[in-house]
Order: sequence, then structure tokens, then C-alpha cells
Amino acid sequence: MESLSKKETVDVCSNILKTSPPGEFNEVFNDIRGLVNNDSLLREGCGPAAVSYNKENYIQVVDKSLKHPTLITEYNELKNGRFLEPQSNVTFKYDHFTKDVDDVQPAEHPAYSDELNNWRKVIQREANAYMEKCFKGVGVASVFVNNGALVLCIESHQFRPSAYWNGRWRSTWHIPAYTNTDTLEFKGKLKIHTHYFEDGNVQLINNQNLSAKAVSTSLDGMAVEVLKAVVKLEDAYQITVQDTYMNSIEDTFKQIRRQLPITRTKIDWAKAHTHTYRIGQDMKPTL
Repeated sequence: MESLSKKETVDVCSNILKTSPPGEFNEVFNDIRGLVNNDSLLREGCGPAAVSYNKENYIQVVDKSLKHPTLITEYNELKNGRFLEPQSNVTFKYDHFTKDVDDVQPAEHPAYSDELNNWRKVIQREANAYMEKCFKGVGVASVFVNNGALVLCIESHQFRPSAYWNGRWRSTWHIPAYTNTDTLEFKGKLKIHTHYFEDGNVQLINNQNLSAKAVSTSLDGMAVEVLKAVVKLEDAYQITVQDTYMNSIEDTFKQIRRQLPITRTKIDWAKAHTHTYRIGQDMKPTL
């Protein structure tokens, strides 16, 4: 990168950082550091890319200074690098490179109505129950108020670099304000991103837009029905992705190799390895 100007270097590095696979931002950044050899330029110039990556990927914030976990998103971003944790109604500073939380302070009184805040609370309650049931220990759900409506953001991930794979699940549900009607329609978007890198580099990125409807005659009942619809659609999406891509993989491999040898019997590779070793020993010249 010696032939590039500082601006060109920052632009190239920022684009690379923003496409980092799940759980690998630090590794990509450190690789870039080795190429550029200018930490101050990267830290200052690529700061916006780190912010963009964290917000786009709903990076989890689990810190002892916060009573509840939350997510880094565009929906709870405030001024001066601060973010809102709505369940405790506090704000905090966030370092997008080190992931450190600092300067936790009580938030100002919400600018939205008490009715909308109550609606947020009951949706958050049901979302927490969903996390406990289906994402325990790995998922975080946060409900934010945005433009007079609610946004339910969910992130869950599994990072297994020792097994050469990482994966992230994100979902975003835009839920209108509750207005005492018995029917509520809302929309969502689901995203999965997985990376497998043993003896190769394979990434799966899939997005799906969805619509849902909930029916109830009460605030609490509507929150229950909203999350029931979310769970149903997310379950169906997961099954569809698994079936589609597993079938696709099997069909592809069937076209390029036999699943079984002509004998129709799978090879016992442990025995084959033993026999190969013995053959190798037998073929050694006698000294």
C-alpha cells in the first residue's frame, strides 16, 4: 500500500473492515495493521468503519456496569459516541475498537409518550422470554423507540475459530405503536452470516424480508401475540435455510463425486489408514 495516498489507504482498509466475517473484525484489523504499519492512521481514519460495522452487526454489549445487556445499533445511538440502554434508561460511551463501556449515566426523560414506553416495556418482556427459551446464553434482544414506533433488534452468534467457523444471526422487527386496535401488522428482516475457513474460505450470507400480523384485544395480549408471530416466522426461516442449503450442498456433491463407492459400502477410513501404514512399512527397503 506504499503507492496509495493516506485517503486511498483509509478507504481501502475501511471497505475491507466493513466486510469482516462474524467474530473476525479484530483479526482483519490486525492483518491490515501489519500491511499498513501506521496505527494512528488506521485508528483515526478507520474509526467510522468500526462504528458502521458494530451498528450493522448489532454487536452485543454485556458489561458489569450495565444492569441489562444491549446492542449497538443505529436505533439507540446518541450524540458524542453514546448509546442508550433502554431497560435501565441509562446511556454509556462505547469504544468501537476495544468494545469497552465507560461513563454510564442516567438518561434524560424519554421524549416519547408514556403509552409508547409502556408498549416498549411489554414487548421487551416478551422478547426477554424468547431469548431465555431459544437463545439462552448467546442471544440479546433490545427494544428501541424510533420515529414513533418500536424496533425489536435481536442478535445471536457462535464463534468457534478453533473449529474453523463463525456465525451470526440478526433480526429486526418494526412494530407500530399500540392504538387499542385488535389487529396489528408489522414487518421484519432476518439476516444470517456464517464463515467456514478450514482449508478454504466459504461464507454464507442470507437475508429475508417478512410480514406478520398479531390479533388481541389488550396491550399485554398483543405483546404476547407479536412475539408468537416473531418466533413462528424465525423458526420457519431457520428450517428453510437449513433444508435449502443442505439439499443444495448434497446435490452439488452428487454431481462431482460418488457419495458411496461402487461397492455401495462406505469406506472405514480408520481401517484404511491402518492398512496404508502397514503397506508403507512392508514397502520399506530392507537395510
